[in-house]
Amino acid sequence: MLFARNKARALHKLRLNEEAEAAFERAVEIDPRDDTLHAFYADFLDDLGRYDEAYVEYEKAICGDPNDGNRFINLANHIMLRGVLRGGTNDFIGPVSIQERVKVAMPLYLKGIEISPHKRRDVVAALVRFRQLAEAQEIQEGRVPDGQYDTSALEYVLYLIASGA
Repeated sequence: MLFARNKARALHKLRLNEEAEAAFERAVEIDPRDDTLHAFYADFLDDLGRYDEAYVEYEKAICGDPNDGNRFINLANHIMLRGVLRGGTNDFIGPVSIQERVKVAMPLYLKGIEISPHKRRDVVAALVRFRQLAEAQEIQEGRVPDGQYDTSALEYVLYLIASGA
């Protein structure tokens, strides 16, 4: 499995995108629960501008290891960077406003910190990069930011985990 995953990443670095995609798909066939593979595949799809598909792969990475807070943080970063969200019927919408991004990403960030407290600095740094200074300050000080957040993305991922998807 490791060989297949590394081959796909190497092909991606060489910008042999068709071959890399085929290698990622073969690796997924070998081990569909490998969270690291799904995270790398998500990054690959993101690099190609295929943001909806990348979003799904980030979700699969979370399902592969729901005890890794970084997986939740990666999905939150993707939402903040690309502005792509799942709609009410599981279709994708976006890019949405920065305010909508923060509302959906914040519960994912907080879950990531809950699972992996050592990732607090990474979340603070990400929020500063996205100019969400009030939220960054609250998290830096160990408080939960006060806001009207949308938990739908987090709830959907938790549903996927519970259903064994």
